[in-house]
Amino acid sequence: MKKITLYLILLFIVSCQSQQDKIKGEWKIENLSEYPLSLINNGNITFTKSSKVLFDNFKMTIIFSEANKENVIYNYEIDNGELVIWYSDYGIPLRIKKLSKKSLILTGGGYGNTEKERNRFFTLKLKK
Repeated sequence: MKKITLYLILLFIVSCQSQQDKIKGEWKIENLSEYPLSLINNGNITFTKSSKVLFDNFKMTIIFSEANKENVIYNYEIDNGELVIWYSDYGIPLRIKKLSKKSLILTGGGYGNTEKERNRFFTLKLKK
């Protein structure tokens, strides 16, 4: 029984590390379910058609091509098939629907203060 438990723990660790290795690098926005796409209601963590996302050392940088917007950096982690973006003092979970060397699809939603926010779901499609 101990061997099986140890094997499952090691398999989980290797799986998370594999996802971490695949997600590293710069990604371009291929498609958003809304333009612009803001993950939270106050307009923070916003993606535009022309933004890029850089994942490196558990930091996610949203790079904007617009001259009047500054790039923003958030901590993230990959846990149990989710990309968790740390915003302020809470995590925003995005389900990793697909992750390969060239394609990343994230889905999220269902959270917020109002019923309208809780009924909102979104998708981000990125490519290298």
